[in-house]
Amino acid sequence: ETGDIKLAVENYNTSIRINPKFYDAHLNLGVVYAKQGEIDKAIEKYNTAKSINPNLIPAYNNLASVYAKQGRVDLAVKELEHAVKIDPNNASVKRNLEKLKKYKEEIN
Repeated sequence: ETGDIKLAVENYNTSIRINPKFYDAHLNLGVVYAKQGEIDKAIEKYNTAKSINPNLIPAYNNLASVYAKQGRVDLAVKELEHAVKIDPNNASVKRNLEKLKKYKEEIN
């Protein structure tokens, strides 16, 4: 599995070198980094994907997930609220936002 992850990172980085605006490669690399616990790198890649494609809902959702796991609930809520503005009909994002807001109320 470690070899697969290493290969995936290499392939995504190669794709990004060929086309720096390939937002899916940035997004997917962020997922790999998040799974490996390299949170700062994951955040950087999610933000890069968002800057290339501001309507990329998974980047906001993934970023919110990482922020929530770090205890940065306000930032997580902000990301999901932005995603809902982009796609008000996205049930998954709306559900995640509702859960996060409920959690925020419980901890305050």
